[in-house]
Amino acid sequence: MLIVLILFLLLAQTCFFILSHIEIPSYVCEWVGVIHHFTWLCAFVFMFLCPYRLNGEIRDLQTYSRSERRMATVKYMLVGISLPLVVIISIKTANLLLAPTEKWYGGRLCFVSQTFVLIFSFVVPVFLILCGNAILLICIIHYMTSTSNAANSNRSNVMVFMKISTVMGFSWIIGIVAILSQSDVLLLVFEVLSNLQGTFITISFSCSSRVKTFYKSYLQQIKCKSPEEHATS
Repeated sequence: MLIVLILFLLLAQTCFFILSHIEIPSYVCEWVGVIHHFTWLCAFVFMFLCPYRLNGEIRDLQTYSRSERRMATVKYMLVGISLPLVVIISIKTANLLLAPTEKWYGGRLCFVSQTFVLIFSFVVPVFLILCGNAILLICIIHYMTSTSNAANSNRSNVMVFMKISTVMGFSWIIGIVAILSQSDVLLLVFEVLSNLQGTFITISFSCSSRVKTFYKSYLQQIKCKSPEEHATS
């Protein structure tokens, strides 16, 4: 599911970057705004589902087969895509029924153009997801610190907490504070952290001891082969 989260983050940030530099006709911008909104909602929903599933796996000591884990992944993915679809369909339906002459998608960035719709369809869900992630992180920290009985496990716990925090999108809290306080410095920090979130996730979860061992052995094999190739040549 982390790959799905990274893909939606990449799509959302790519849409934002392109739409902030290119002007699109209004009749196209409306449907591009739907896609833009959908990608951001999916990214935030998966920011919650990934640590939620991890919290369940930490507490559940049972071993599951590969097929069972695959089915669980499919269920989480269906939930992660269905919830944003429900929001998008609700907005389009309400737009057609309540204000058919207005366009609730569009504007300069081809996003939700109406303020009250933006609040209820993006700001509120993001706020609830961040609150849920904060509660999840507290639960995971409490569980791991209460169950670990070895002194050397504190370092590994800290690494786990850092990895989980990269998924949860807490950089958006800095963004909210930056907007409310109108601080350019905080806004710059938010832009860097949010744009590099996918990179942080990739580094945190791919740079494990197993991966490091694999690359060390691979580099050693290359070094061992190079003298042999020179000798044969």
